[in-house]
Amino acid sequence: MRKPFHDHPFDQETKIKLEIFRLYVRAWLPVMLTRPADGRKPYTRANIFDFFAGPGRDLLGVPGSPLIVQEEIKAYCRTRGALKGNVTVRMVFNDIDEEKVSRLKETLGESLCPKDCCRYEFLNLPFEAALAMTLPSMRAWGEAKLVILDQCGVTEVTPATVKTLVDCGATDVLFFISSSFLRRFAAEPEMQTKFAIPPDLPKIEENDTIHRYICQHFRDELTGTGIVLAPFSLKKGPNVYGVIFASAHLKGLERFLSVCWKIDPHTGEANFNIEGDPAWAGQTLLFGDPVKPSKTDRFERDLLVFVADKSPTNPALYRFCLEQGFPAAKANESLRRMQKTGKLQVLNALDGDPARKGSFYLQEDELKAVFKAQKS
Repeated sequence: MRKPFHDHPFDQETKIKLEIFRLYVRAWLPVMLTRPADGRKPYTRANIFDFFAGPGRDLLGVPGSPLIVQEEIKAYCRTRGALKGNVTVRMVFNDIDEEKVSRLKETLGESLCPKDCCRYEFLNLPFEAALAMTLPSMRAWGEAKLVILDQCGVTEVTPATVKTLVDCGATDVLFFISSSFLRRFAAEPEMQTKFAIPPDLPKIEENDTIHRYICQHFRDELTGTGIVLAPFSLKKGPNVYGVIFASAHLKGLERFLSVCWKIDPHTGEANFNIEGDPAWAGQTLLFGDPVKPSKTDRFERDLLVFVADKSPTNPALYRFCLEQGFPAAKANESLRRMQKTGKLQVLNALDGDPARKGSFYLQEDELKAVFKAQKS
């Protein structure tokens, strides 16, 4: 019989997944634990829910998601000082395996913060029961929530689950899903009950892009809800799986995409060459070979079409860029190139005069610029 997952050393793909979790928690905490610069009321509590927590580390002591959460909160307090005012951090860890929960308590107890601003709760329940128990508190107004769903397989997290969580308000969700498994067994009754996907999916979608397809399925099922999603694909041998981010907030999406581009500086989307991009992993083209457009090339082409068609404001262009998988920092690189080559014109929204060169104001809430495509 195969040993439980955590009784083995984590493989490289699991470590990348955990690094995504770590970097997102690191980016999320300062936003949720500091007073907003625009005068909005700060959150009174930051809540982190890890519903498939495990024992906290692998066979070699490499931290799993609960220990990562604890480490990042402690690191935040060391660099920023103690949590301000009455803000607290609540961490809820659940696992269906009672022995894992017992080990997790010991693991986290080895390095507990001596201050009382962090609260720990441990549950030993099936996911649906744990979610039902915590939902009333997750709906608390004025509190920030980050939900980590590191399920084994595919069956626990569906579009309906994601909607339930995001509808709690101020909630970001990171969930793992074994997309190749879903592709392989798409015709099975259990899969058809939980996911409205074609039963002949293996013939429709290539395996390398299956995680991207599954993310799009979630988008389609959640159309009209205001929920934004983005994937990061992981490949081990023939199997492709990965993380999907979900939120009702574009700033959350930007944080996730920024993390993804740190992990994959070529496409911001995978630990393998999902795009067939010749620049990925140092590949070069042979003389005379046709040049395949990179993801950035296609983004710039589509962006120019969008600008020519819509003459968008900066908030509209910001959303477009994020939905194409490009956070503001990466999108600004493309906008600067397009402006330099005369393909793009940026005008002040108030008076129609040319905006300061290199200023694109990619943000959600303040109207500052209008974009025009330069006519050749």
